[in-house]
Amino acid sequence: MQSGTDSISKREKAVKRLEKGQVKYLITVDVFNEGVDIPCINQIVLLRNTQSSIVFVQQLGRGLRKYKGKDYLTVIDFVGDYDNNYLIPVALTGDKSHNRDRVRDKLDLEPIYGVSLINFTNVAKEQIYKSINHSNLTLKRKLREEYTNEKRKFGRIPLMYDLQKESIDCEIIAEKYKNYSHFLQEMGESAYKVSDFQDKILEFLTVVLANGKREHELLLLNELLSQKEIKEKQYLDNLRKNHCLISDDILKSVDAILSLSYFVRKSLPNKETYGGESIVEHKNKKYSLNKKIREELINQNFYLLFRDAIRTGLLRSKKYDSEKIFTIDERYTRMDANRLLNWEKIVPGQNIGGYKFDYDKKNCAIFITYNKKSDAQTLAYQDQFINQSIINMYSKYPRNLESKEIKNFKDKEITFHLFVKKSDDDGKSFIYLGTCQPQVDSFREKAMKRVDKKNNAKTVKVVSMNLKLTTPVDINTYYMLTKMKY
Repeated sequence: MQSGTDSISKREKAVKRLEKGQVKYLITVDVFNEGVDIPCINQIVLLRNTQSSIVFVQQLGRGLRKYKGKDYLTVIDFVGDYDNNYLIPVALTGDKSHNRDRVRDKLDLEPIYGVSLINFTNVAKEQIYKSINHSNLTLKRKLREEYTNEKRKFGRIPLMYDLQKESIDCEIIAEKYKNYSHFLQEMGESAYKVSDFQDKILEFLTVVLANGKREHELLLLNELLSQKEIKEKQYLDNLRKNHCLISDDILKSVDAILSLSYFVRKSLPNKETYGGESIVEHKNKKYSLNKKIREELINQNFYLLFRDAIRTGLLRSKKYDSEKIFTIDERYTRMDANRLLNWEKIVPGQNIGGYKFDYDKKNCAIFITYNKKSDAQTLAYQDQFINQSIINMYSKYPRNLESKEIKNFKDKEITFHLFVKKSDDDGKSFIYLGTCQPQVDSFREKAMKRVDKKNNAKTVKVVSMNLKLTTPVDINTYYMLTKMKY
């Protein structure tokens, strides 16, 4: 056993014995974290809490040197540190986004690749899941530390684009601070304060567009920053150049989003949330920025943050397939689906429920929470995968085989999009699993017990049906959704 009180010569003798095979293990306390080179090590046993991703990598690094006859390194961690296990995938992937879904998905979907290939046992995954779900990755203290590190590295105040590229995901900034001006002020920076109107415009860009889930609005705004107006043909040419999916419905949706007509007055957010003014005007086959916004862009701070939000969105859009509405295995909220399916106006998430048909019956978005809360009224009828290609789901209640809504599920002209999340611990986002088709011969009426708020039970009818996916679920995603418990 080696500790910090042992002499250097005593440590060196112990290392030589290990290299010669005279001892199988060296047990160390507060030594060998760094500056030690023992290439033959093929197993590391951790008996201390994971307090730092940096220290964890240092300890792991003791076993990562190549050595003749050593094909792999085994790491055994005996300490199930509930609060800090999330630091392990953070350390191994270098993910500094502070986005819980992103950290979790990197653990879910595949082994971690790089110079080495890293696999986690299922038990280890479950422990890390628990840690991720119970840790607040967006604490102001943690974000400030990340921001300060990036500021030191850049030698200046970093923009949101800089953080998106290197560390904090812009969705965290959108959810927690609404725009980057607010975030900077929380970080103790006062350089980029803006007016109330400018603040609302930046909130629109950050919350609605900067996630990059559709490039169309971002590309138009990017062009309008350098040109007073753009002809329709020029805009379409730019969309084609960037391999964007184009349809009349999408172009109408872009107009609705940028004119803010999509955000109806009774909804939240509504048009007033984002300044009450059209961002872009589309007249006489030409696009132009709203006159008031163009005048506001003379302000250097506003221009810089306006442009920064657009650049951030275009950067983040690279993770999505621009030739498709949705990208399989990426995450979307109900509100994202609302916008990307080109619905004419915003529909609050709670009004979408388990599924929602659009107004002209072209698409239906289906949202399934796989492990429902124990007090959920639908607990007796859990939606469940039958295999990687088929999932069984239940309709809303009360419904029967003759209900108009159920007949819509039999319409082969409607495209059905399936979104699934494991549990409510996943927050608002669902993993997109692709298009699916209801299997008409699987439709069954069933009775379900429903308990109201006064604890009165009554029986209601629902319809059970199987959905067949166009693309089978990736095996790692399938295992995560169906097997893992956390």
